[in-house]
Amino acid sequence: MNPANASSSNPNGSNRRDDDSDDDLRERLMIANFFILDGRRRRHRRRLRMWPVGLSGADYIQQVLNNPNPTNCRWQFRVGPSVFQLLADTLLEEGRYQPTSGVTVEEALGMFMKVIGFGTTQRDLADRFCRSLQTVWSCVHKILDAVLNVGHIIIRPRHTIGVVHPHISGNPKYDPWFRGHLRKLEM
Repeated sequence: MNPANASSSNPNGSNRRDDDSDDDLRERLMIANFFILDGRRRRHRRRLRMWPVGLSGADYIQQVLNNPNPTNCRWQFRVGPSVFQLLADTLLEEGRYQPTSGVTVEEALGMFMKVIGFGTTQRDLADRFCRSLQTVWSCVHKILDAVLNVGHIIIRPRHTIGVVHPHISGNPKYDPWFRGHLRKLEM
C-alpha cells in the first residue's frame, strides 16, 4: 500500500478527497440556493415610493409663482412671475406648444428654465417635479422646440444694430479690434 493513499483512506474504505468534494458541492449548492431564494424575495418586496410625499411639480410651480415675494421666482427660474407667465402664454399661443394631459405648460417651462438657468440634471428635475426621466426629457425638448419657434418674436435686434457703441469706437483699447468687422458681426 502506498503511504500517500494510506493517509487519505478512511477505515471504511472511502477516500477523503471524495468526502471533500461532496462537502464542497453541498456548500456550492447551498450558496446558489441562497442567491436564488434571495432574488425571489427581492422581487416580491413591497415597492417603495420613488419620491417623498410633498408638492407635485404643478403645485411647486404654483407655489413659486403665487409667492408674495417675487424674488423667490427669480431665484428659482431666473425671471419674475409676470415674465414667466407671459412666456408660458406666448409659447402656448405662438410657439405651437401642445401641453400633455399630465404636465402643464408652466410645469414644463419650469423644468426648461431650471435646465438653462442652472444646468440642472434631468435626474434632479425628475426628483423635484416627481416625474419620470422620459417625461422630463420630452417636456424640456418640447419647450425648446417652442422657444425656437417664437425666437424671432422674443429676440429682436435693437434699432441701433449698424452703430458701434461710442465707448468702443472712441477707445484705442478696443477700436483696432473692431474696425472693419462690423459687417461680419451683422451676419
